[in-house]
Amino acid sequence: MFISIGGKKLLGSSESRYIALFAMVLILCGQPWRQTGLMSLGTWLIFLAAFYDLLKAASMRFLNRPTILLLCILMLSFFSLLASADFSYKSLVALFCFWEIPIFMQFSTQNVSKSFKEKLYYVFLGLAAYYVFLALSSISHDYMGPYGIVQLDELTLGYTNPNQTGMYLLICFFILLSAAAYFQKRWLRHLYIGAAIIIGTLIFATNSRSCVLLAAAYAFYYVFFSKKTSARTIGMIAKIAFFLPIILFIFIVFFQQAAQSILVMGEDFDTGRATIFSDVFTNYDLVKFLLGDYSSHQFENLHNAYLSIFATAGFFVALLYVVFLRNKFLEIHKTAKQRHQQLAFVGLIMLIVHMSVEAAFFTAGSVYAVSVMCLAWISSEKYED
Repeated sequence: MFISIGGKKLLGSSESRYIALFAMVLILCGQPWRQTGLMSLGTWLIFLAAFYDLLKAASMRFLNRPTILLLCILMLSFFSLLASADFSYKSLVALFCFWEIPIFMQFSTQNVSKSFKEKLYYVFLGLAAYYVFLALSSISHDYMGPYGIVQLDELTLGYTNPNQTGMYLLICFFILLSAAAYFQKRWLRHLYIGAAIIIGTLIFATNSRSCVLLAAAYAFYYVFFSKKTSARTIGMIAKIAFFLPIILFIFIVFFQQAAQSILVMGEDFDTGRATIFSDVFTNYDLVKFLLGDYSSHQFENLHNAYLSIFATAGFFVALLYVVFLRNKFLEIHKTAKQRHQQLAFVGLIMLIVHMSVEAAFFTAGSVYAVSVMCLAWISSEKYED
């Protein structure tokens, strides 16, 4: 059982970070070629890395308010699973993957060393080269449809769909530009900027609207805010960003005609989201409001992360998760003092905006969880080298 100890205690595991980073690379490299063995291994390694941090914290008998909040999220979401009586392999994996972000956020953002950050930057430079290789390969536009592989006009790089590809590329784009601000050697900075430009081009080729718009906004910030931004300004934007999923949900549900009349890259802003949102509340009752409907949703992508959590695990889990995540983001923000850290933290804010339209980054775990954490690790204060 956890017990409280006095004074500030620094937790965090370099071992878990390296394992998670390695596992992310396994998944990203194996997925385009349908290497299910690599993907499964990577998925379980990430889960084990998260629980390594949790067990390490337990062994140190560490307890504070964020940890209590985390435990409440874990227990209540598990209770939602129990209430659904759905103990299938798929259900358990979905729950374990959902737990990864809060566990990593609580226990893995401290003691991030300079050497780890630099290795992380090199890994994403390698991933950028791999993405270029995939873009030049025969599978660059492959899409696995219900009747087999077909060729799309949009870039997929062999991943599941253009939106998923855009999300992977978006993280790479953020980190490459953060690296360009970090390294002092001119040739290395130019190399990362060049790689970021290529990855940005690939993002546009996916035609994923949210990723294209966020990449453009991030590039604008990088170019026109070349110096460190006021910490107060970034903090205020971060606080506002957490309300955006709620605002967009209300706008789409209650102002459907307006949402359908707004065109974004040739398509209406709604694109069926109003129907998806409304279906969640069909035959809703108090039990589903409190505990969710785990067997029906399992943290699936309902195009709004808050809604995905609420529909799966109920009101209290969704509320606690948002409060926990907001507190951790603001905590990380206080340590993001250098230019490259601010860029990474702005990337995190962009992901909060992104979860207004897609849920995966903060609900699906696995490679998405590690992608989010890469930005969090860069943003975090360096306690030791």
